[in-house]
Amino acid sequence: MSRTNQVNYNYFREEPRQASGNWGRNCLFAFIGFVVFYILVCVVLNLVTDPEGAVASKVKAKVKAKTTMEPKGSVAKTGVPIEQKRFPETPPVSKRTNTVVPRFTTTDTTAIQRVPENMSLRDMKQGMVSAMVATTGTTTLLPNTGKSKVAKVRAQDGRHYLVAADLPNKAKAARKLAEITRRSQTLLQSIDEQLDGNRRIVYDGHDITDNMKQLVRRHYEKEIPLAEFHDPSSLTVGSNTDKGLMIETCLRGKSNPEEWNSDNTLFRVHTHELAHSADFEFRGDGEKAHGPVFKRLHEYLLFVSENLGLYSCSEYKASGRKFCGLTLSETYCGK
Repeated sequence: MSRTNQVNYNYFREEPRQASGNWGRNCLFAFIGFVVFYILVCVVLNLVTDPEGAVASKVKAKVKAKTTMEPKGSVAKTGVPIEQKRFPETPPVSKRTNTVVPRFTTTDTTAIQRVPENMSLRDMKQGMVSAMVATTGTTTLLPNTGKSKVAKVRAQDGRHYLVAADLPNKAKAARKLAEITRRSQTLLQSIDEQLDGNRRIVYDGHDITDNMKQLVRRHYEKEIPLAEFHDPSSLTVGSNTDKGLMIETCLRGKSNPEEWNSDNTLFRVHTHELAHSADFEFRGDGEKAHGPVFKRLHEYLLFVSENLGLYSCSEYKASGRKFCGLTLSETYCGK
């Protein structure tokens, strides 16, 4: 009896596929459809409740307000005044500024910096004003007249300057401030070139490289507001708010506004304020404010300025150190 090979044909038979996995795919499609429907509903509701895009307009307005740098009062193509950011109509004085430099009733013989007794270290760092004060000389200070308001005037260099609003010859005052800007930018450009290639600046045996870097960073090619300071009742002849936020300078006689300061002495007073910007510290009152560190920085700025032909110390001394009808106490020159 021969053996017969039997084949199990059921092994090769193709069974129909089961539909057990279809429910998962259907759930996925249903979820995607729900998400799309939800997004469409949100878009439709937003259009109905905010047809003019008011929310978007508010967001754009906030962004524009933060980024605009045009002067207040200037008009864009739409005729809408642009918010001021760079050249304020009045100095950006903090609540501490008006009390920093008191009104003197007696002669003060040194250039000093006044700080309110109740000013904290935090306040000093946020809103310190470094003020240059002169002696009375032959000028009689007027009592309690207060600082003049300022008006914005465009000078020949195309920049705006803040000059005393209640005094005549505003255009000349703006020209004086423009000349200060020209000389200071020339000075700062020279210092910036000295710092090229990570070179160090050593003056009078001290490394002042980092101080000069700070000065260049804060003032070179920066449109920092310059303002005329006029207060017949104050001995202040110049001030620097928060190391470069604003610099104010007395341009003419406190009792005789037709008596203008020379550009030479004006620039010396300006370098005094620049030295405060180069100093790392708010040094408080009296001699601390204008001690050895400050004097070294100021002397260096005068030294470079004289080498560049921007300033003459001999001319300053020959003038008797007269300024705004007062007498400046500084006698040193750059060496």
